[in-house]
Amino acid sequence: EGIEGLIHVSEMSWTRKVRHPSKVVSVDEEVEAVIAKAQEEAEGLKQAMLQETHAEVERILAIINPDIKNREHHFHYNNTRTFEEDSPHKEQRGSATYYALTEYNMESYGVETSKSIPSLDLKVRYQSMVINAYMDEFGIIPNNPKVAIHDPELQYLLVSVNGSFPYGVPHRKTLYLNPGDRIRIEHIAANYERGLMADIQGIGSLNDMNKEFIIQKPYTVLVKKDQFECGKIFLALNPDKVNPPPVIVKKEYVESFLILVNNQQKDIPNGKTLSITTKDTLVIQDITPVIQDSAQVKINFVGFVGNKTVNDAEDRGYTIRSRNLWKRHSVDKKGGLYRVEATLGEKTIGEMYVRIGSEENRR
Repeated sequence: EGIEGLIHVSEMSWTRKVRHPSKVVSVDEEVEAVIAKAQEEAEGLKQAMLQETHAEVERILAIINPDIKNREHHFHYNNTRTFEEDSPHKEQRGSATYYALTEYNMESYGVETSKSIPSLDLKVRYQSMVINAYMDEFGIIPNNPKVAIHDPELQYLLVSVNGSFPYGVPHRKTLYLNPGDRIRIEHIAANYERGLMADIQGIGSLNDMNKEFIIQKPYTVLVKKDQFECGKIFLALNPDKVNPPPVIVKKEYVESFLILVNNQQKDIPNGKTLSITTKDTLVIQDITPVIQDSAQVKINFVGFVGNKTVNDAEDRGYTIRSRNLWKRHSVDKKGGLYRVEATLGEKTIGEMYVRIGSEENRR
């Protein structure tokens, strides 16, 4: 009586693997146990726990590190030797993990990612991998779904050749060129939208998006998301045109709206808001990039009618003044915020907003 002991989860059954103690025993349940090893000093008991913790961490590392392509980002086990008198990390004795281990004999871990990792997204992804692996190891089923952050994956690149409409080149496929062809990478289609870059290995810079290059030899184009390689395509020379070129992909998206405000051009990104005053004039010029079926694209300033004869929902080229707008068609129904939409057939491919305030509010 009065003797504390530990039973490791691996020793709770000799006939099957137990992933979590709750599968075998309940809280406060009395069980019979055999003392396999006795350690009279608490310090020795803690040391045994640390050894098992180390082995457990190594099992987790063996699961997650193979999925981290950059070896410099692999996780490592760091024993701060907090119990020892000569520990260089005595400040850890004030940590929650040390308190849980020493006061309640509870295994606990701290997960840290290096400051040298280039993005917060990547750090969260790595830490989520550790959390999910531990939950699997202990058979923990969360009340809410796991944090699932998928690895970035390239779908295709849009590459224009000699100013033509872009070709869609899927991951690990080849775009065939003639020596001297001019190419431009116009768009990256992936399962993420931000933090993407394309690097033509051997020329240009780390990010060669929307730059023109003359191709005189084969190249590999690496695509990265926050420095994490997520795909590649190949540029090969084929002067005899033996293989057919890739299928042209129709671009059906808007990156930005080109707007004249008081004869000064502004580039308004898709989904963003342009703020003007009641005294300003506005002219919708076009969208970027130019859509292949541009004749079928319409840009409509909702609440404005450019063609007084037939309201065709095409408002490019008209001078728009606040006094010509219909307030009942504004977003706020008060004439303070209007929507501009670009459509291709029945599909909306882009939108922006125009906020109209008084001259006094601008000042």
